Amino acid sequence: MAIAKESWRDRSGKATILAGGGTTHGVLFDIAADEIPALDQIEGVGKGYDRLEGALVAMAGDTVTAVTYVATEPRPGLMPYDWYLALILAGAQEHGLPAVATALRTQPYSPDPDRNRPGRLAAVRALAEAGHHDWRALLPG
Repeated sequence: MAIAKESWRDRSGKATILAGGGTTHGVLFDIAADEIPALDQIEGVGKGYDRLEGALVAMAGDTVTAVTYVATEPRPGLMPYDWYLALILAGAQEHGLPAVATALRTQPYSPDPDRNRPGRLAAVRALAEAGHHDWRALLPG
């Protein structure tokens, strides 16, 4: 996993898995098939992300097939906004994924110049509802 996908909305860095056969730690969600078109739209299929069917995921000694989203043109070196990185780190903490936090310990980030960006407001609200009222404390450095 890397912050290597440029957002089509705000040009900030977003997370993606990278090709190469390595291990990516994450959370697997079970969603209904009729929810996939809405998720495709949110993730930006056709706008820098492709939906990858048939991804093999190892879970508790078993392997399952899943769907994931991957950047069509990954670009290392992109910077996420502070709230986006905090959201990833809070999720890693909530789901017991210390490898994700370790991998992002030195990830540079930038403050969002638009404090009223809908995505930022939704993320800050979700962080507060999860108990991260001082979400900036999640950030590296």
